[in-house]
This record gives sequence, structure tokens and C-alpha cells, in this order.
Amino acid sequence: MDSFVIPVANGVLPRPEGGVVTGIFVNPYAASVLQEAGPEADILLCPYSVARGKLYPVGVMVSVQEAWMQPVYLGGPAGPYRKVTALFARVSGRGRYRAGSFSRRGRTVLASRLDAVDVAALRAQGYPVLDGAGWQALGGHTSFQGADDVLVTLDGVEYESGRRVQLTGNVGGIIPPDQAHTVEHGIIRALAQYALCTPRLLRETFAQEGRELAQSLEVGFRLRLPEVFGVTRTGACGNPLSDLAHFYLARELVERLAEGEPYPRSLEAARNVTLSRLVEDLDLTDRAPFRVPRALKHGMFHDDTLPDLTTLKRVLARFPASPWS
Repeated sequence: MDSFVIPVANGVLPRPEGGVVTGIFVNPYAASVLQEAGPEADILLCPYSVARGKLYPVGVMVSVQEAWMQPVYLGGPAGPYRKVTALFARVSGRGRYRAGSFSRRGRTVLASRLDAVDVAALRAQGYPVLDGAGWQALGGHTSFQGADDVLVTLDGVEYESGRRVQLTGNVGGIIPPDQAHTVEHGIIRALAQYALCTPRLLRETFAQEGRELAQSLEVGFRLRLPEVFGVTRTGACGNPLSDLAHFYLARELVERLAEGEPYPRSLEAARNVTLSRLVEDLDLTDRAPFRVPRALKHGMFHDDTLPDLTTLKRVLARFPASPWS
């Protein structure tokens, strides 16, 4: 059996067991698929990985309950708003499926050799998976009381009701707290991209997170821009280095402006003072090549040493499959 495919770039998928979400599709491809598929057709919503540049084969089969066209305004700070007509669709989950292959029929993408994916069965077979369908991980935090008590908590929201949900796992005894902090960000990134977190996906996003945090430090030190510390494609990381950077930068800038110094000179001076204070207060160094790894581990409390798959399997097994498990 073949199925029509609509790519989803933001990881927003309904719960497989009858969950309902309403989405907006600005790309005309989705409208053409719905028109070709017809009313009440089953369509596979597949995550599209921007980093990989291709579809991820595990998605959620949905039934289209309602679809309509509606004008919306697109734009933002970088440019003027423009009015376009976009497709809105309300879909209901019909189960998780994995596509064996993808093909094209004209301009339409089809999924072939579909197999049902049972998250509970995978976990029972020793392959721990976290299910991000039906909810969005908005952030998280890592806390620890000792080597065997390292709690990673993900905070999110349920799509249908809007209520807050959480997912917590104690990874103590498996990885140290600074590595658990990177795991926290890696899980959030995987769920945001794929609405799923497997050990392999977590290893991929763990590495992405480490690289982007290190890049933010390299750019911040080299260009003397402490405000970019901890900023990645998925947002801003909360950590002692980033928090202190924003605090010192704002305080120094306000003080200099209050003394009547022009803004460009005030900002440059505030940045220089902030970097000096950070290096001193957090016992860092501003000398390459030592500044980035030391700032990452001791300033941001992130260890980017890539764990092996066996370790990541043990980590994910400490979490429930979803907030509703």
C-alpha cells in the first residue's frame, strides 16, 4: 500500500492514537496533495530534516478531517509583511508508521512498504524510544544531588489542550551531570526535528548541540560578542556563562549610557568588561585554543564528549515513552 506524504519541518505531529492538531501549510505542495488525495484520505506526515536535507521515514499517518484556505500575513522584523493564502488542515492521528521507501508520482511524494511502529513494543524489546507526537518540548533543566541522582526534566505543552506536561528521567550512574545537560538539549532538539528520539537520533543531535555551542563560544571570543554565548539554531541555552554574560553586559551598558557616553562606545566597552569579568569569575581563559573547551565545560556546564549508543540506550530507558505513559 502506498500513501501520500506531506513533509513536516517543525516536528508537530498529532498523537498517533486519535490525537487532533490543526496546522497551517504555506507551501502549495500540501494543498496539491490534499486535492489529489481527496476528502478523508490517509496521509503520512513525515518529519523533514533540514540538517540531513531529506525526509525521516518514521511519521504519523493521519486522516484529514477538515481543510480550508485562509489569508495570513507572513513577514517579520527583517522585511515587510505580505498577505498570502495558506492551507489550514485539521488532522487526526491513525498510528505511527515507517516508510520502506519514497518515490515520486509527478510532483507528489509517495511512501511505500509501510510498517506500523509500536513504541511500547520497541521499548519492551530493549530499544528505548521517546515519542514527541502530540506535544512540544519547550525547554528543560538538569539538576543533581550526587553522582547517582541526576535528573533531566523536559517541560512541554500538549497540542490539543494546551496544558503543561513534563518528562523526567534520572540518568545518575550512567553519565555525569555536565554530559546530562547536553543530553537534555539533544533530546529537545530531536523531538523538535523528528517528534521522536531514538538512541541514534540522540547521538546525532547531541553532536549538533555540542558543535553549535562551541561555535557560539568561538564567535563570541573572536569577535568579542559575549551576547552570542550559548545561542544555537534551537534557541538560547541557560547556563552560568550565558546568564552572567547577559547580566554583566546589560549592567555595564546602562551605566555607561547613564554617564553620557555614546551608544557605540558604551557597547564596545561593556562587551570588553563583560568578557574580562567572565574569564575572571568563572576561572576561564581567553587564549585560543583552550578558551572554547574550558568555557564549554566549566562555564556552560556542557560536556560534548559523544557517548556511545549503548550508553544512550541506557539513558533513554530512564525516561517514560511520553508524558502520558
